[in-house]
Amino acid sequence: MRTVQRIAKNTFVLTSAEAINKLLSLVLYIAIANYLRVTGYGQFSFIMTLLAIFTVLANFGLDKLTIREVAKDKEKTQSYVALMLKLKVFLALAAYVVLIICIHLSGKPQNVIFGVHLVGLSIIFIALSNTFLAIFNAHERLEIHAVLLVIIKLLILGLVFLAIYLKYGLLFILSVYVIGEFIRLLLAGIIYRKNFYVRKIKQFAPLSYKKTLITAAPFVIIGIASLIYMHIDKVMLSFMKG
Repeated sequence: MRTVQRIAKNTFVLTSAEAINKLLSLVLYIAIANYLRVTGYGQFSFIMTLLAIFTVLANFGLDKLTIREVAKDKEKTQSYVALMLKLKVFLALAAYVVLIICIHLSGKPQNVIFGVHLVGLSIIFIALSNTFLAIFNAHERLEIHAVLLVIIKLLILGLVFLAIYLKYGLLFILSVYVIGEFIRLLLAGIIYRKNFYVRKIKQFAPLSYKKTLITAAPFVIIGIASLIYMHIDKVMLSFMKG
């Protein structure tokens, strides 16, 4: 009975947080669209779409793999965190470099190029924070994930409204997202350290980087296919408009 109650509780908490997050996102995007107008919002949408695509590449399906494996054996938590953080740093930096090369070859306006440079930093923060969120989920502590989701969205919403009130431009609004993701990483790391980290852990055979990436490959393929389906129209329209 406890298992059923726990599943019901976790489902309700995360579903509620997702609903609140979508509502806040709707308000946020309406406000940004009204403020930046057609051209500015088009540039904002293009940059955020690129961020979403390259974040999936940086995560490489490792979060779903982490949830699956740690849920099976929670004593492997720290082993997986150490492995995933190392892989994520490498993958995120590689994704950022490829993103920068692509945007410089795109012929986009200078403010869009600079905006991609700026918001691309979020790739690193998102990739690392997602590792901690995966651990929370694997330990069935979905309320932590839910609270962080809503808190960061409220923070971003508040800072964007401040930017609009002070009449700042696109780059400041993009910097708000970078700040929000950095704070998410900071909070997730602190929560992990206080609640899940132990000094003495059971020793396991070293996890192979290559084997881990191969195992995670199906997850990233599904993620990329989903993103292409949802966002390819935005990218194509942006390039067609120049």
